[in-house]
Amino acid sequence: MKLTVITSYYKRFENLKLWLKNIIKNKDIEFIIEEGQENKMFSTAICHNRAVKKSTGKWILKQDIDCYVDKDFYIRLINHLKDKDDDYFMVIPAKGYKKGGGTQWVCLRKKYIEVGGEPEFDGYYGEDYVLIYKLYRLLNNKLKFNENNCGEILSDLSKKKNNEALKQGFFMKHNSINSNYEKGYFKNASKNYDRMYNLCRQI
Repeated sequence: MKLTVITSYYKRFENLKLWLKNIIKNKDIEFIIEEGQENKMFSTAICHNRAVKKSTGKWILKQDIDCYVDKDFYIRLINHLKDKDDDYFMVIPAKGYKKGGGTQWVCLRKKYIEVGGEPEFDGYYGEDYVLIYKLYRLLNNKLKFNENNCGEILSDLSKKKNNEALKQGFFMKHNSINSNYEKGYFKNASKNYDRMYNLCRQI
């Protein structure tokens, strides 16, 4: 298996219906939808970590439940990744986010496991930024947080990788459908800021 596409899901059925339309039949691609557990705090990262354990693909693509791609996206991605070395990873933007950007990442399964996967924060926000930072640190151990540059480093790393992906013709489309979810996202984000920064300082 060359590529595993993973997503986390919990009670967003309208988004799920659209996401399922992305699925194509191809022997080199598998899709894993990891559902949050009832009566437990939903954690995007726990779902992602479980999905990666189940995966058989050489490369992992995280595609959020509210992000969609063109039909040729996965084949183009596989062809793009063919000659990439073990340290290569991508951060693919999703057009349509109110604040721009997006952190749909691609990395080798073995690298994801090597860096310990995503930190299992409650809810959804920050886990992807920490993963991106850990992957960068494998390439450049001189890159280091200090008290003044936390937000700047995380934002710049993500934007730099977003721009690289765009130049190569890779992007997704974002549509959350549920405005209440968007409100919950930004509320949840503020809760995870400190945890995210503190963890990155320790890496």
